[in-house]
This record gives sequence, structure tokens and C-alpha cells, in this order.
Amino acid sequence: MNEQERLAASILALDLPGALGAETAERIAAGDASIAELRALPERIRGANEFTSALSAGFDFLQSSQATAQALASIAESFSAAADKAAKAHAATRHALAWAMLDAGAPPLLFGGRYRVEALEGSMRVEITDPTAIPLLYWRRPDPEIDRALIRRDLLAGSRVSGAKLVQGPPTVRVIAAEARG
Repeated sequence: MNEQERLAASILALDLPGALGAETAERIAAGDASIAELRALPERIRGANEFTSALSAGFDFLQSSQATAQALASIAESFSAAADKAAKAHAATRHALAWAMLDAGAPPLLFGGRYRVEALEGSMRVEITDPTAIPLLYWRRPDPEIDRALIRRDLLAGSRVSGAKLVQGPPTVRVIAAEARG
């Protein structure tokens, strides 16, 4: 067996047609590859293996990044849920304070000389009892939407609007800087 045949046999024994390419593998198997080509092949194979390693590392990184993104999305959902819960608790606390102050007839309170807290009766607001009964006049365009401000104005003026009524809103608390009140 001459040098060319030995090189060809050892290269084909590596079974790397993907790294060599089908045409090169066929030329080696047919004995048509020169000794120079055969000697250059290990470098091509090493380069292909480095590319494969880099590609594999890239896929590993993508999988790791995807896992990180999923973890961050989960954390963001938790923060969002906590913020929603805190906002609801804040609103409930304000409502409870307003009701307590109104029920007790509490005067406005001054905190630290900087904030004045007073309970206020809730303003009149529109409660939609049947959206399908609301006349077209009270819908906004381009996206159909009920114009509560227009309904409120007409109801306060004494008009009757089918599907809507005025109701007393819940009390609220106003906190203002004491300096603004003199």
C-alpha cells in the first residue's frame, strides 16, 4: 500500500463525510485525491470540528438564554401580580379610611404639619345596567364605547337615559399639602 492509499484509508476510516463533503469523500474512495489534498484534509476536518464545537456551544447558549428568558418572564409575572395586589390593597385601605372617617364624622386630619386628610362623599357616577339598551348617541366612535360623561351630564340635567342611572360613588380620601390650604 503506497502513501496515497494509506492516507486515503486512514481519512476514510474517520468516517467524516460531513466534514469532508460528499464529493471529496468520493474522490478519496476512488483514489483520485492527490497526496497534497490528502495531507490538507486533517486541517479541514479540524476546522469542521471547531465549527461544530462552536455551533454546539451556540446551541447550548441559546437553550440557556431561553431558560433565562423564561425565568425572567416568570419573575416579571410575579412582580406584576404583586403590584396588582398592592394596588388593590391600597384602594381598599383608602376606601376603608374614607368610610370610617365619614361614619365617625371625623374632621380633616393634619399629619406632620404637611398633609391634610379629609373624607369626601363619593361623586355621582354612571353605572351601566344594560349596555345593549344605551342609545347610539352615547357611544363613541371609531371603536364603539359608551360616553359616560355625556350620559352623566344628561342624567344630572334631568334627562332619562335607558340602560343607565346615577349612583353614589364610594367615598374617597383627599390628601393635600397643608401649605396649599393656608
